[in-house]
Amino acid sequence: DPAAELDVAEVFSLPEKTFEQVAGTHANKGKNNDVWWFRVDLNNQLSTSIGGFVEIN
Repeated sequence: DPAAELDVAEVFSLPEKTFEQVAGTHANKGKNNDVWWFRVDLNNQLSTSIGGFVEIN
C-alpha cells in the first residue's frame, strides 16, 4: 500500500490472490516508507480458543 490509502476493512475484502507468498522464512521487503499489509493464516488445533498477538519489528 505505497500510498497508505487502505484501511483494515478494505484489506480484509481484498481477494486472496492480492497477497504474495513469502519466499523463504522471513518477509524482507527492505526499509522504505511504504505501508505493508500481511495476511497470516493461523490453525489452532486445540479444543479451546487461544489469544495472542503478532509483533512486527
